[in-house]
Amino acid sequence: VPQMVISNADYELTKSFDLGCENASYPHACNVEFYKNDDYLEAEIVWPLVELGRDEEFIVNQYYRLKRRD
Repeated sequence: VPQMVISNADYELTKSFDLGCENASYPHACNVEFYKNDDYLEAEIVWPLVELGRDEEFIVNQYYRLKRRD
């Protein structure tokens, strides 16, 4: 299961996620994008481009864990 970890001196945030489907097509050929400026860092999960028919759905699970550092 892919995951990303963001931490500071006090906390660690782990986000893991299901890929959704095999051989998927992603925007920018990547499923994780990062944006940064002088004030913040954003990590974004990008879901695959899927074509759905009428009454079809696409479900992906995400899991978060926030832990205080020792």
